[in-house]
Amino acid sequence: MNGNPSLDQYTPIPHRNPSENDSLISALRQLDHALRCEDPSDRAALASGALELFPNCSLEAVSLFGRLSEQELSRAREVLELALNVAATLVEPVSALSLDKLPPSQIKVLDYDHLQKSHPYLNAKVALARCLWSADEGESAVKHLWDALRLDPNDDRGIRFPLACWLFDLHNDEELKRLTRMCLRTNARVGGTNNDTFFFYLQALTIFRKSRTKPKGTLKFKKAVEELFEQNPYIAPYLLGRIPLPEKPPVVISGSQRREAEYYTHHCLALWQSVPRALKCLSETFDAWLEQFCSTHDDETLKAILQLPKDGTSQSDND
Repeated sequence: MNGNPSLDQYTPIPHRNPSENDSLISALRQLDHALRCEDPSDRAALASGALELFPNCSLEAVSLFGRLSEQELSRAREVLELALNVAATLVEPVSALSLDKLPPSQIKVLDYDHLQKSHPYLNAKVALARCLWSADEGESAVKHLWDALRLDPNDDRGIRFPLACWLFDLHNDEELKRLTRMCLRTNARVGGTNNDTFFFYLQALTIFRKSRTKPKGTLKFKKAVEELFEQNPYIAPYLLGRIPLPEKPPVVISGSQRREAEYYTHHCLALWQSVPRALKCLSETFDAWLEQFCSTHDDETLKAILQLPKDGTSQSDND
């Protein structure tokens, strides 16, 4: 065990509010020390304390794991697997962890009291998923997020958003469709449309990726995004780089189209850039829609966008 790299040399990634990143660093260091501890009871105590430090699912975690060397990433995986094993002993009822052995109809989600006790387990699962994704083990990473989401379908951690992006990246369109249906049903049940647009935009991009070489496919994409412009006209200009994107995504997005657009762009811009001609087709469709919209609406931000030159205003033409 002494031959393994230590996590002591990890340093936080600079950004405006380092508290969440620092807590992840501290948790990883404490777990690393736990793994090196020879006494099982001391190891469990150290690991349990570290689990309380884990932040929620975030883009900062992706940045951290993405900066690690192959050796460091392997070490982080070891300590996170230890965390998961220790946290599993805190979950009640224990049967809740046997998701792989139960058909969907028999899975019972955790009630509030049990869910509170399961936070360390769910946080460890999310962090391990982030680590696995950075190590190019996408299928394993997706499985951990699915398990966490099934245990906590209300999804206080926002797991559904990175999961949707990962499924798109893996070309797993059926699972993405399943996740979308599940999230839209949940939103309808609680009486809101919180973040529906996030999934609708990914649906539109999926349509374009599957049928971009077919005229009917492009028309279907244009029709889909024109409807989305009506729901939130700011996502397209953020994706196209016509409104400057803040350095960090917003923490709270409910009740603001601008914050929703910033959040979506932070998560999904790379996906749009990965699909040939997607941003170019989005730009052409948005320009035509915007001119008509501004003729009947008084929105200073969108009118200013209309005055921008059409050349070189997008994040990427990704041809």
